[in-house]
Amino acid sequence: MKTFVALILMTSSISAMADTFMCDMKVGQFQTRSAYAEPYGRLINIAMGEYSCEGTIDNDIIVTTTVASNITGESKSVSRYSSSSVEMMTLDIWGDGQVRLECSCSLN
Repeated sequence: MKTFVALILMTSSISAMADTFMCDMKVGQFQTRSAYAEPYGRLINIAMGEYSCEGTIDNDIIVTTTVASNITGESKSVSRYSSSSVEMMTLDIWGDGQVRLECSCSLN
């Protein structure tokens, strides 16, 4: 019985580590980009022009998603279990309007 319980615990922890870690970034309404971490990877960076999205995952499966503007230096970050998503309004590249940045990262 102990062996059976140990086997179940091992397979559940292995399956959690074998899941895919990915991030999606959206700038404005139409520009989108997705990225996947390498096997067992814990960090994803997506850059779209002057804007960036970073996703990290720790050993407790807490996903931290950060979106940033290199134009203004603004950034916003959210951490949650298994997946997180963050949105931010910032100046566009010409400095005369606003653009909406979205970044979401998850363990699938």
